[in-house]
Amino acid sequence: MKNKITTKEKILKVSAKLFAEKGFYGTSIRDIAKNAKVNVAAINYHFGSKKRLYLEVIQKVFLSHAEKIRKEFNSNIKNSPKNNPECVISALSKAVLLSKLPETERKVVFSLLVRELTDPSEAFPIIAKHALLPLVEDVAKELNKFIKTQKENLILTVLSIISQIIFFNFFSRWVRNAVSFSKYDEKTKEKIIQHIINFSLKGLEGCKGDT
Repeated sequence: MKNKITTKEKILKVSAKLFAEKGFYGTSIRDIAKNAKVNVAAINYHFGSKKRLYLEVIQKVFLSHAEKIRKEFNSNIKNSPKNNPECVISALSKAVLLSKLPETERKVVFSLLVRELTDPSEAFPIIAKHALLPLVEDVAKELNKFIKTQKENLILTVLSIISQIIFFNFFSRWVRNAVSFSKYDEKTKEKIIQHIINFSLKGLEGCKGDT
């Protein structure tokens, strides 16, 4: 028998969805209370304020998933049969695009990221420090084994690769329509991953010699 979800867990789940849909500034405590079917006092009791609730959503939902991606990337690198730039890009792409997280949860996580990138709140420094920068540094460290260039060029290249992956992950419906994919299943994602690899390798070639 599944454990009954607590009031605090229900509030977190509902607020994560609403924050992803409307952003921090567009979501009110009353919206959350209505959708979670609890009273405002319950939210104040468990979290104290909307800001504290949002920061806990970032901590419990976003950062935990970001850490899973980072671990998956490093695991993919460790288990890769080859040792080259292609394997690094593939390891990162698969960690995101082939994640086992349910689609609804993936949508929430990446919606939160896109909203923070376009309309940052007080949570953005936390996301940057504990999610984005550690992953960028991990990828840059692996690519630096093969590409000798200025650190600035390397970081920009890593950010370009990550941007591609975020785009193909978050805008899957638009991509499917634009390219006329019949499905956006694992086979399609494998095709997209190969495109990301091919495109990114050309970019890495352009970095060589920029020292």
